[in-house]
Amino acid sequence: MLLASWIAVPAVVSHLAASEPLWFETVTLTDFQPQQRKAFRSLLPSGLDSRWSTRFTHVLEDGTPLRPGSLAAVQSRRGRFLVRSNVVFLSASDRSDPRSNGRIYQARLPLQISATAAGLLAAVFLALHLAAAATFLPTLLRYRPSWRPLLSIALGLAGFAIISVVADRLPLTQGTDLVGERLDAFREDKHSFDALFLGSSRVYRQLDPRVFDAVYAERGREMRSFNLGTPGTRIFEALATIRWVLALRPQRLRLLVIDFNGDPLRTPRENFDTARVIRYHTLRNTIVILRGLVASGKERSVKLLETGLHLQTAAVRATNIGRGLSWVASAASDRQPHIPQQNRGFFSLDEELRRSSPALRAVLRKRYKDLHSNLGHYRSLRRRLPGRQKRPPKINELEISLFRTLQEEAREHGVRVVFLIDSRINTRHDLVHAFEIGAVDTLLRFDDPDRFPELYDPENRFDIHHLNEETTKLYTRFVAERILELEEAR
Repeated sequence: MLLASWIAVPAVVSHLAASEPLWFETVTLTDFQPQQRKAFRSLLPSGLDSRWSTRFTHVLEDGTPLRPGSLAAVQSRRGRFLVRSNVVFLSASDRSDPRSNGRIYQARLPLQISATAAGLLAAVFLALHLAAAATFLPTLLRYRPSWRPLLSIALGLAGFAIISVVADRLPLTQGTDLVGERLDAFREDKHSFDALFLGSSRVYRQLDPRVFDAVYAERGREMRSFNLGTPGTRIFEALATIRWVLALRPQRLRLLVIDFNGDPLRTPRENFDTARVIRYHTLRNTIVILRGLVASGKERSVKLLETGLHLQTAAVRATNIGRGLSWVASAASDRQPHIPQQNRGFFSLDEELRRSSPALRAVLRKRYKDLHSNLGHYRSLRRRLPGRQKRPPKINELEISLFRTLQEEAREHGVRVVFLIDSRINTRHDLVHAFEIGAVDTLLRFDDPDRFPELYDPENRFDIHHLNEETTKLYTRFVAERILELEEAR
């Protein structure tokens, strides 16, 4: 117990200086002073500049978020803001004077303590534990245990530490895990890729690197891309994968194309004991997840149940369960379907249907039949898309802060992030709203049946959520052409 608290308490304290916000507080902005043109400035309350992070700042006008921007943008555009130290610069949404327009302006910032303060607190806890250990050490030494049990304990602790360190630096389990199989392939050739596709099955099944590269070649541009999409990926897993990739320092990587599932707090109950979910349940992520659950609108019983599941998964990770070496897992488990090397991570549903076992083939055929035997249901969902897009989005502070974290960590390595919304039959209100307030820099949308009728033609889809093999080529071409347009416009 002493050893566990010795390790855990400083780790929790050090998390307070981590990059993700743990909670938000709101202050009302007053005493506006004119800046230049239509910009105004207001001071945050005294002392907040030293203990409030501005990285995930939101400024609200009557509850509606303004968009972040540079000082020049605040001075020249409406509805922008910038925070420097303890000063907030903003322009009203209609360029009016915030001193007289009758609106309420608020700043929402994540409260954090500095890394220095966290380090001092950790040192205090460490000193207290050393003092406690020194107090009981004479009593333990009087028993004079033999060297054999002491050696066994030392070897056990050393083995645990080695596995923890190694497991944190290795990709997910090779062979038995779809992510790990392709992470290993990427690592072997990491310095030859310019772009990486990451996200759910909407990436894994629908973005073909060969087509993407060919579109660039048609414009006389060099490009080599790789697909790391995996069914069911959400933002915490995407962040863990991106951090692992960036830690390899790939020399040519300059573009991340991302399309993952929404709702970062939703994890199917049957997935909690999988290697993929265990991996991203670090102490840092688990605290963020639990705080998000507390702030969510879910029923209390659901919050308690999901809290228990996340804590259990975090405990499994902390004790190294399910994090064995790849050759051990490969020998003890069934291997995932092998993805041909020339596909560079892409695996269409049609190709998997051709290569799969009879049992899986029956499941895939049923998905195809479910769409094409009930086209009326599919068309009704498709018709409702424009109406769904007009519904006011619900602000999800956790998700917005995670979007910003992902972009900023990629930008620090010179990598641009492009978010996608594919030709789905439900709308990503969270991602659309994040783009509208400036939390997401670049968003490409293909969720409009009027603009992209080919992508919504049921004859061009494998099931209700995915395109067939031929149409993935068209979709990949659309994505590549839009990204090229953005690059050429810069």
